[in-house]
Amino acid sequence: DEWKIMRLHPDIGSRIVERIPFLQESMSVVRYHHERWDGSGYPLGIKGRDIPVQARIFAVVDVFDALTSNRNYRKKSTPEEALRSFTLAPGYAINCFASEAQFPELANPVQINFDNRGRLWALVMPTYPQWKPGQPKPDDKLLIFEDTDRDGVADVVKTFADGLHVPIGFEFGDGGVFVAQPPFLLF
Repeated sequence: DEWKIMRLHPDIGSRIVERIPFLQESMSVVRYHHERWDGSGYPLGIKGRDIPVQARIFAVVDVFDALTSNRNYRKKSTPEEALRSFTLAPGYAINCFASEAQFPELANPVQINFDNRGRLWALVMPTYPQWKPGQPKPDDKLLIFEDTDRDGVADVVKTFADGLHVPIGFEFGDGGVFVAQPPFLLF
């Protein structure tokens, strides 16, 4: 039956990703993005905080993408229609992992990503959208937000790299982190 075959894609995808070294950090997203808070998901039926936070975030993005894409069985929704269709089911929770109110240094994030330890990495540019000559030298940073007490909310922030000037991104790989700040690539 088509439904049973479709439900195999998290396992098949994670087997593909586990063979590609620079994608291994994303394996938990691929494997667990169809798990549900109440345990009704697949492939394993895990629930609650046992589902990696990266997979929980991606699950919302995946639903939004599905709603705003054409399907054989329905037309796509507008982004506004898709957002209105989101409701919070009983037993589910939405928690803010980190915010600018809690961590002012999170202002102007230009890229975020979770590592395989559940830490949020954020590349921030406080002088965005434009630094002008004569202003203090930019101090863009790559920050790591960690939930040390496992309550689902970051409680510690560490600076991984500072003194950056208009970095364009970062990527996990080869046992470390690549930070791109033209003309340099830092590891």
